[in-house]
Amino acid sequence: MSSNSYSLHTQLVGLIDNSKRSFVAKGKLLHGLKTSGNFRDAVGDGIDTWDDYISQPEINLSRGEADRLIQIYETFVLRFEISEEELSEVPIKNLHYLLPLAKKSYDMDAMQEMVESAKTLSQKDFKLRVGEIKYDGKVTYEYLVMRRCIETGSLTKVWGISSDEIKANHEVPD
Repeated sequence: MSSNSYSLHTQLVGLIDNSKRSFVAKGKLLHGLKTSGNFRDAVGDGIDTWDDYISQPEINLSRGEADRLIQIYETFVLRFEISEEELSEVPIKNLHYLLPLAKKSYDMDAMQEMVESAKTLSQKDFKLRVGEIKYDGKVTYEYLVMRRCIETGSLTKVWGISSDEIKANHEVPD
């Protein structure tokens, strides 16, 4: 192993670690600027609205991105008292899946447990877990037939076969 390869690897790991921590830090800073109204004074004249502030080229966030980062910070750090360090270990996509459920919850222990699950489960598995909780375990499935191109691997739905036909002719799990 060359020292240059290891150096590049170390730099990459550091950047990935920084990016994981940055979404929590961004949410905290955005929360502070927006709730206090300090964003108007942050860069001088010409910034009158929140949208003006976040759309500046050096920030370049949509309202939706900024609002989600703020909501993640407010919900998990301020309301459920989950440390910024712990929250930065959770993939942001999993927090996006959990946020609507967390906004409606008042159970600190259950939310702590969900954050722990969000750290370890894949995005797909965590999304299923949130769906099971959201729909009280009554998740339903639709079955479909797909064809896969051997050369390219692309998948396409085969039309004309209903989910009911598939269930009637094949053993499928509930």
